[in-house]
Amino acid sequence: MNKIIIIQARMNSKRLPGKVMLPICKIPQALLTYKRAINSGLKAIIATSNHKSDQIFSDILSKNDINHFRGNLNNPLKRIVNCLAKYKSNTIVVRLTADNVFPDGILIEELIDDFIQRSLKYLTTNDSESGLPKGLSIEITRLKYLREADNKAKTKFEKEHVTPFIINKYGKNIFTKYKSLNASNYNCTIDKFDEYIFISRLLNRQRNIVNVSSIYLTKKLIKVTNKNNNLKNINKVILGGAQLGMKYGITNKKKLPKNTITKIIKYLINNGLKFVDTAYSYGDSEAIIGSFNNKNNYKLQVITKLKKIKNLQNTNELFLKKTIQNSIYNSCKSLKVKKLNVILIHDYEDILIKNKYVLKCLLNLKKEGIIENIGVSVQNPKELEQCLKNKSVSYIQLPFNIIDHRWSKYINKIMEIKKNRNLIIHSRSIFLQGLLLTKQRRYWKRAFVDDNKEIFLKLSKICKKLGIESINELCIRYSLSQKWIDKVIVGMSKMSHAKKNLKFINKLNLSKKSIDYINKNKPRVPTDTLNPALWLKN
Repeated sequence: MNKIIIIQARMNSKRLPGKVMLPICKIPQALLTYKRAINSGLKAIIATSNHKSDQIFSDILSKNDINHFRGNLNNPLKRIVNCLAKYKSNTIVVRLTADNVFPDGILIEELIDDFIQRSLKYLTTNDSESGLPKGLSIEITRLKYLREADNKAKTKFEKEHVTPFIINKYGKNIFTKYKSLNASNYNCTIDKFDEYIFISRLLNRQRNIVNVSSIYLTKKLIKVTNKNNNLKNINKVILGGAQLGMKYGITNKKKLPKNTITKIIKYLINNGLKFVDTAYSYGDSEAIIGSFNNKNNYKLQVITKLKKIKNLQNTNELFLKKTIQNSIYNSCKSLKVKKLNVILIHDYEDILIKNKYVLKCLLNLKKEGIIENIGVSVQNPKELEQCLKNKSVSYIQLPFNIIDHRWSKYINKIMEIKKNRNLIIHSRSIFLQGLLLTKQRRYWKRAFVDDNKEIFLKLSKICKKLGIESINELCIRYSLSQKWIDKVIVGMSKMSHAKKNLKFINKLNLSKKSIDYINKNKPRVPTDTLNPALWLKN
């Protein structure tokens, strides 16, 4: 049975030009990817472009007797199909990219076996459900489906990313043999200079790098990352974007200046931050993030929210569809991206409009490749319960902080669901919009608490018992230590806040014993206090 590995490579990467030739273990990256991919005896071709920017790369491949093909720069799908013109339609095609040095022949053979045994049309590791790190991406299909995609794909997105047409028509199947590694929050891709430095340092002392297994490298990645607690915990942090685009928080009096925002973002990125949460309705937050990403040689991964549409429930479906499409289009335009990685329905009530029509529209946009993941922002346990039942919802954002008792009975259920399907939990409001960081009674009265002394006495007692510096530190470390929460949104409105918060983020997670002590001794507040939307106005 014919099997061939295709490795996509080009020199003109926008974020890290020439990265395919950067050395790892004294071997140019693309050549290392090639050698590792064929270490079990499989055959491979490097598919590069016929653009002048790839001439030097092609010369180097020829000099090293590397089998390669040159084709269309802007249409990688056609490049691959043309590369395999002489192969039979039933040929199994394994697709890799040259900035991905972790896959080896043994792992590729395991995927091929799974692909054949399950009689699949498409199989990938490129999903958190695989348990493998981001960047250890392998895709398998048959040449006839690539040819079909080449003939029928219409959008630039489908042609550039090669497999979206196949996925949309035949389904996305995930290789899950190593799901128990639970490494989807780790990163081994090389897309930016800091990622290259990290991976090259990780691998440079590795003996026999061409033949060492992908799984061994993954375990090493986990071990080294975990030793560096900064990398581990900052990967769990999402910068809150509400403060970036408007006045936000109970004690904030004005919007942040753009120079302050830039300083905060650059400082956090230089310390490992990768994610930001925003929304269509957060003022000019999306535009600020898009402008920042466009001007810098690194990009924050964005989670954004759909325009609020519950006031449109009495409109017809066509108008509702156009509103949703315009919201997505405007978010893409502001963020300066072609597609959205994660889009959240802003209010759970919106999902109920016209028999879940909003969700149907988003699923269609997902099929078109305009969005990758769909989620919902919930406010209370009842809404969470409904979202947990819906398999189309892979992201759930909920409010969680140290005085919020509402979610404890759902933790086991969430952990059980995570074993069977892709479910990512993000928590917001860890400072309860700044209320937990102020002792001023006038703010607490607006949140239905007449006397907040008892609350701060209990929180201060917990801090003293556990050797924690402040309530600010307690809020951050308590949220980051929750195993059922994948990522925590942290808002920062001053450079001093960013530095202080990062110091707390970098500390070790709290032990189970400490968390149990906190849960037993933390204060309780009225349920309405936990929902800022219900607070009294000034």
